[in-house]
Amino acid sequence: MKKRFFIMGLLMLVVITSSLGCIGQGSNKTIVIGTMPYNEEYILGHMVSLILEDAGYKTEVKEGLGGTLINYEALKRGQIQVFVGYTGAFYNTVLKLPPLDNWDPNVVYAEVEKGLREKESISVVAKLGFKNNYAISIPRTLAEEKNLVKVSDLAPYAPTMVLGT
Repeated sequence: MKKRFFIMGLLMLVVITSSLGCIGQGSNKTIVIGTMPYNEEYILGHMVSLILEDAGYKTEVKEGLGGTLINYEALKRGQIQVFVGYTGAFYNTVLKLPPLDNWDPNVVYAEVEKGLREKESISVVAKLGFKNNYAISIPRTLAEEKNLVKVSDLAPYAPTMVLGT
């Protein structure tokens, strides 16, 4: 029998930048890269740093600044020039756009790119090429017994369940 996974959200990572055009290669200015406070972000922030350093820029990584909104505010204020974020978080939390009928990653990316450019003159410069699909897994026997097929099917049982991460 097929394993059942419940998909929660379709998010694509993007690199968000501000003011990089003002910093030339070999400049004495340092590009500050912010990260959110978890391992994936630390790794991605340092990867961006290495890429920029290989291109001749000086960098500094500020780890664990906070969530999307904190990094976004730091970017707007010039405290950081780059951070890696999720299109879904920008779409909902930063831009506060209405729900889409189709959450195609390319549509969400285009809306986020346009929204950030028009709202704050902030550039989305790169897709990182992977999706961060979260899944909820439950024992097969429970899924079959309760006929659980999608996340919303769990709602009646939520008070008696414990979510682990």
